[in-house]
Amino acid sequence: MNTTMVLSTYESGNVNDEVRGYLFIDLKRHLKDSFNEYVSYITEHELDLSRKEKNKLGIHFILKKVIKICSTTSTKKWFYYQVEDKAAEEYKLVKRIFGSLPTNVSYGEGDFNTFIDNRDYSSFTSIDASQASFRKFRQFLKRYELQALEREFLSNMNIKLSLLP
Repeated sequence: MNTTMVLSTYESGNVNDEVRGYLFIDLKRHLKDSFNEYVSYITEHELDLSRKEKNKLGIHFILKKVIKICSTTSTKKWFYYQVEDKAAEEYKLVKRIFGSLPTNVSYGEGDFNTFIDNRDYSSFTSIDASQASFRKFRQFLKRYELQALEREFLSNMNIKLSLLP
């Protein structure tokens, strides 16, 4: 892969690693768009929400972005989330979401480019695919009253295939 190709994939927030068979996703970069949509929605509709309602809405917008990322191809995804503040609400929501998904995610303090540059020196232990089940994720969606996202999740095979470990 030449330097120009690497730079363009970094800018898109995704890097395809054909050796490992994963598309590495810069989740933090994608969630900036999600957060902007979240704030815009609250402002546009002049909502006064409780903390619980804000969490539900935040989970909705984060999952909407993850589903959009996964719906384009069936290539297995490996998400990277740059942790800036473990007390931040976004980090807590991301941990909750990826705790219910049977997909691979890495957390680190370095940025995505550093993560990609160092991936040859890191071990990637994938989740055991034989244990993968979307049952826990579907229960998570029901608990947060996100049945519309559940239907979208179930209707697109690319989403399910790309989230498998």
